[in-house]
Amino acid sequence: MEASISLLVNSIQKLYHRKALENIQKIFAKTHYADIAEILSHFSSEERIALFNLLSSGKDKSSVLSYLSETMQKEILEALSKKEVLNVVTGMDSDDVADLLATLPEESVKEILTSMEKSDSTEVVNLISYPEDSAGGLMNSDFLAFDQNFTVQQAIDFIQSEESESLITFYIYVVADEDKLIGVLNLKQLLLAKKKDILKDLMKLDVISVSVETNQEQVARVVEKYDFLSVPVVDPSGSLVGVITVDDVLDVIREEAEEELLHRGQAGGGMESSLLEHFKARLPWVLLTFLGGLLCFSIVHLFTAEYRKDAFIDFWLLITASLPLILSLGSVLSTQSATMTLSGIRVGIFEKKNIWLKHFAKELCLGLFFSILLFLLLFVVSYFFPIKPVYEILVLGIVFQVFLSLSLGSFVPLVFEKLGLNATVSALPFLTILLDIIIISLLFYYLSFS
Repeated sequence: MEASISLLVNSIQKLYHRKALENIQKIFAKTHYADIAEILSHFSSEERIALFNLLSSGKDKSSVLSYLSETMQKEILEALSKKEVLNVVTGMDSDDVADLLATLPEESVKEILTSMEKSDSTEVVNLISYPEDSAGGLMNSDFLAFDQNFTVQQAIDFIQSEESESLITFYIYVVADEDKLIGVLNLKQLLLAKKKDILKDLMKLDVISVSVETNQEQVARVVEKYDFLSVPVVDPSGSLVGVITVDDVLDVIREEAEEELLHRGQAGGGMESSLLEHFKARLPWVLLTFLGGLLCFSIVHLFTAEYRKDAFIDFWLLITASLPLILSLGSVLSTQSATMTLSGIRVGIFEKKNIWLKHFAKELCLGLFFSILLFLLLFVVSYFFPIKPVYEILVLGIVFQVFLSLSLGSFVPLVFEKLGLNATVSALPFLTILLDIIIISLLFYYLSFS
């Protein structure tokens, strides 16, 4: 958390508990909407709703709401009256409204859409109809587009008369009949041109655009390649239907990076995913590792058959054969847990109150589920594999390894981050080494007293 945000959070907490609400309103009046949203994320649900209602105008509420996470948006909207919800939602950009409605129950969506002006509701419905990860799902419908025969003066007059603060003015798009996109110019060109000049004589003809069906990753690559502040979106007939701004592209890049991180760690969904979703996502890799460990056990057991002349040697050879199973499970589980923690660090979620404890509790619950599952699998396997002499050791070792791996994975990356080390690069190798040392030391220490 930035020092300035931390200071504001502490100040607002004190003022809130003293009921000095007017002072909080004064602070909000001087604070950027994005910072207010970050501040609200550090409060409990009840406090967050109360503080949100202190915002002085519908415009302020709309702007702050657009910066909050989907979970917090739903939480606040559920606490507002229908009239308040409509006032807040109608003040948001069309693409933000579409994203928000996509997360709400169908009944709530219908109520909001029927209460909106027909032109606004039609615009939002059109945006919702596109896949979320497409250009159509990302685009904003508030943009500047003029007929090719407009003069510079007509364009300037329109811009000056336009009251919408959400209008995207990075570029001015020039259209022909049926809104066919044919050219583009920037504001500087418009302001420096003569008032009687015609837009079609000033515009750049070679317009880089994307289709409504273009994947969001491709959109991000277009913006990155050409250094655009916004990119126009056209339908299959070539008509201009919206624009995608650089801030939306940055969101896509961030989401891509987080998805890639979670995919590499086989960790499933993000921090907000449910316990069951995490369990289902991680399960295939845990089972695959378990089967791989059994295969290693079989290989060692097969090639050491001639050395197992007595019970003592046989026992220690079985222990040696069991180590790959125990160690590999630790490696996979710690990687999954650490990946989730790294994902949280990347988006700054651990700066919020009590989030790490919730994350840690979720990992422990997953540890319980996996321990029960692996215990049952070992019980079944013991009838088909010669592990009965070391069955007790295997059960204890695996259960301990599961909880240790998930526990260390949930906080070691945070320790690295606090120490100023690169947690993404260093945490996973360190975890693997640390777990191997701990589990082997404890296992042989236990065996020395058996």
